[in-house]
Amino acid sequence: MPATFPARRRVALLTLALLLPLSIAQSAWAGSATARADSDTVAADDPVLSPMAYGPIRFGSKLEDIEGLLNEKAEPRHREPACDFVTFRRFRKVRFMVEQGVITRADQVRPGPTSIGIQLGMTLARARKIAPGIDETTHLYDPEGFYLTHRLSDPAAALVFETDKHRVTAARGGLAPAVEYENGCR
Repeated sequence: MPATFPARRRVALLTLALLLPLSIAQSAWAGSATARADSDTVAADDPVLSPMAYGPIRFGSKLEDIEGLLNEKAEPRHREPACDFVTFRRFRKVRFMVEQGVITRADQVRPGPTSIGIQLGMTLARARKIAPGIDETTHLYDPEGFYLTHRLSDPAAALVFETDKHRVTAARGGLAPAVEYENGCR
C-alpha cells in the first residue's frame, strides 16, 4: 500500500481484505444449510450443486486440474475421450460429464443440496413452491413430466431438474449445451 495511507486506514483495509472471504464463505455455507433443511438424506458437509460448480469443482475446468486439486484420480481410468462420465470417491452423490478432457456438468445420483433448494426425490409441488419463477417445460419423453430449468444471468450455465407427474427424478448442473443433454453424452 502507498505510504500516504495513514496506519489506521491500512489496518482497516487489511482487516477487511482478510475478513471478506470468510464472510462470503459463511454466507455460502448458510445458504447451503437452508437447502439441506429440506431432506434428512443430506449430510451436513455435502457440497452444493449450482449452475457453475459442484462444491470445489468448477464446470469448465480440466479434469487433470481437478484430479490434482483433489489429489485423487477419477474413475474409470479408461474412458471415451469425446464424452464420458467419471466419479470421485469423495463425491459419491454425483457423476461428472467430461468432454474432451473438460468437466462440463454434474448429475446427482443421490439426493444432495442444490443452490436453489430443489433436490432429487422432492415432490413437484414442493419444488414449485421453492422456486416459483423457475422455467418449466414439458418433458420430451413423459407427457406428465417437466423440465425445471434455473439459469443465472449468464445463459451458458444452468440447473436442470426432470420430474414425473409427482417428483423430481433427475437433477444436474453445468454448462450449456451439456447440461441440456437428456441422454448422457448426446
